[in-house]
Order: sequence, then C-alpha cells, then structure tokens
Amino acid sequence: NEDKLCKICNTNPFKYVCPRCNIVYCSVICYKAVSHSDCSEAFYKECIQEHIKSQEPNVHSRKKMLEMLERVNRNDGGSSDDSDDVDSINERLTGINLDDADSVWEKLTEEERNEFIGLIKNGDVTQLLPTWEPWWNRRFPKRKVRFLDVEDDDIRPDYEAVCPAVSKSIQPLSSITKTKPSDCIFYNLVNVLGGYTVMTRYYNGEHSTMVNEATTVLISISKNLYENENYTSIDTALESVFQEAINCEYMTTTDHVKCSMKEDVLNILKGPNEENSVYYVQAALSDIYNTLQQNKKTNPKVRNKGKFSTIFPEINSSINIYTKEKINKCMQKIKYYQSWCLEYYKPNTFL
Repeated sequence: NEDKLCKICNTNPFKYVCPRCNIVYCSVICYKAVSHSDCSEAFYKECIQEHIKSQEPNVHSRKKMLEMLERVNRNDGGSSDDSDDVDSINERLTGINLDDADSVWEKLTEEERNEFIGLIKNGDVTQLLPTWEPWWNRRFPKRKVRFLDVEDDDIRPDYEAVCPAVSKSIQPLSSITKTKPSDCIFYNLVNVLGGYTVMTRYYNGEHSTMVNEATTVLISISKNLYENENYTSIDTALESVFQEAINCEYMTTTDHVKCSMKEDVLNILKGPNEENSVYYVQAALSDIYNTLQQNKKTNPKVRNKGKFSTIFPEINSSINIYTKEKINKCMQKIKYYQSWCLEYYKPNTFL
C-alpha cells in the first residue's frame, strides 16, 4: 500500500510524521535527506538553541561556549587567522546573555552555523566537547614533612579537591554485620568500578546532569548491581562490564573502552598515593551513591520533552528507568562496599 510508504525514499513503511511539513518518513537518514533539508536544518538549529537555553548563563557556561566555537573555527582546516577568529568570537559574545539562544545564534557567522549543523548531522558533535580528564588519573606524592604541632585532620590533602567528596557517614562493616565478608567482595567491587568508569567517560564527566540516563547505563553494564553476579578475578569482573557495554542499547562502545577501563580501575584502586590508597575507591563509591540518590528524587514522567524526543519518541521512551526498589538495593550494596573498604581494603593483597 503506497499510502503506508515513506514519502522520501518510497521504499520502507513510514514510522514518523514531520511536525513542520507533515511528510511521513521512515528513518533519521530520510529525515536528513537533501529533499527534506529545509525542515531538518531548522530542527538542528532549534536543537542547538534548546541546548544553549538549558545551560546556566554563568562564567563556566560562557567558557564552554567559547571553547566550542573556537573548535568550530579550527575545524575548517586552521589558518593563520585563527587568533583573529577567536578574538572575533569573544567580541561578538561580549554582553550577550548565553541563556538567550536566539541572541547567540544570531551572533554566529553563516559559516559557523553551517559547521555546527554539519557536525551534528554527521555525528561528529563530540568534537566540540572539551576533553574531560578523569580525576582518578592524578597522583599526589606522599607528604614528606609533618608538623608536630598540627593535627593531620587540620590539613586537607590536595587530592580531596579534585575528586567527588567522600561520604562522612561510612560505618565500619563490623558495626553493621557480624557475618564475615566473602572473598569475592573485592572482585565484585571491581565490576562496579568498571561500570562506573565506562559510564563517566561515556557522559564525558557530566553524568551528574543526567542522573536517570547515567543510572540506567551503570546498572545495565554492572551485572553485580543488576543481578548480584559474583566474580573471582579482576579480569572476569572487567570483561563482564565490557561485554555488557557492547550489548547495552543505551550506549555505544568501542574496543578502546576495554583497555581504558582496566587502566582507569587500576588507577582508582591505587588511589592518590600509597598513604591513602582507598580514597579514590571511596570517592567513586560516594559519587555512585549520590547519582543513585539523585535518580530517586527525579520523576522522568514529568520531564519536559524537547523537539528531538517529540520527533523521535522511541529514543527517550526506550530507556529503562529502574524502579525505586531496585535503586534502593543498589544503594545498600554501595554502602556495604564503603563499609567493607573501611576495614578490609588492602590493594597490595589483591593487585
């Protein structure tokens, strides 16, 4: 039946209706076709505007916007006038409220707008994102000098400022249960940390701004969180994360993830230095706990839908938001790991 065919490729059954021109189409490829470019390019412009509107108009957001626009200018091949281009961007955005998407868009040159749209259409928009350097990659030398008249608690180590805050309410495991912990606890912890590093890298360190999605990805790729899977080695614990990441419908991954994940987890396990090797583990667990806690406070059913989720409803509706009961169980598991680390964490024994 021709009435049920996509009106752009005239081959496949249609699935969607363009809200602008009411043409029916079957896929993103057809939506971005040259014959439909008037609608699709206008849509991408609005996507960019919506993203800009969602950012707070502060110094941080202004800096990120300038970095993105500078990258757009560098993507055209780079000329001797690059410094002039950057100065031009700064001048054009001076006095502009970054919360006003229309004002920002109007200040872009035609070339910058086209480059922006092209990067989104080609899937290369990640080129515009500043490179995120994981906090766990930083090492801090052990203090060589101690002052006898100053308590250690009065001196805040430098590494505390670069990573997520560690919970102050962690209880020793012996005060919670008299049951001796299983030998597999450490390797189960590695599985969770592997999922955490993959998730945080996937969201470029911005997972706290999208806790529903971050929670879904984390639980989906850590089988210890998802179904209490136990492990007996570091390799099997991390291989499980990689396999689940490959099969996870909520994210994309590459073979490079496997190598970077192992290095990331080992850096977390080693900590900032030998003096406090457990600190990065506790920081990661605290970050996971806070992410899960924020997830519980959100209600995905009342989130405002942007134009992208309106046109492609299956993108957002397919993400599996776990129940509060499941989140609670995961939070209890994270607290258990924190308590276990307080008494039993000895990296030299396991690494």
